[in-house]
This record gives sequence, structure tokens and C-alpha cells, in this order.
Amino acid sequence: DVVVLAGEEYFDYSGQEIMEFSINAGHPWIGLRIVDLRLDDKKLILSIDRNGKFINADGNTVIKEEDRILLITDENMDFSIRG
Repeated sequence: DVVVLAGEEYFDYSGQEIMEFSINAGHPWIGLRIVDLRLDDKKLILSIDRNGKFINADGNTVIKEEDRILLITDENMDFSIRG
């Protein structure tokens, strides 16, 4: 294992940002399908770490307590689904 105590600050000028966060007890997303989250068209859930297993999420994936979400934001992209 590697523990990083300090790191160089980095800013991506392309407008992309990847965030990882936990769904803790009481989070408003618990029990919702991804499609029901109404995420901004510039945001996309890439994967979910559920109990140590990665899930390739789709719109019908239900968010559960203790999930770890990997989300990308890209100001230059439109991740919306068009019919």
C-alpha cells in the first residue's frame, strides 16, 4: 500500500474533472436509479465500487449506501442520451 501525505496541486485546463465520493447513510441518492438523478449533461457516472467490486453503471443501476461513485465532469462534452 502507498500513503500519499502531500502531492503537487494539479489543474486540468481542458475542463475535465474526475471525482470519487462515497454514498453515506442519509445521502439523497440512495435507492435512486442513475437515470432518476437528473445529472447535468456535462456529468457522467463512470463506475461504482460496490463492496470491492466495480460495476459498469447504466441508467437502471440503483445507488446503494456505501457505494463509491466515480464521476467525470467535462465542460466540453454532452453526455446526454438523445433518442
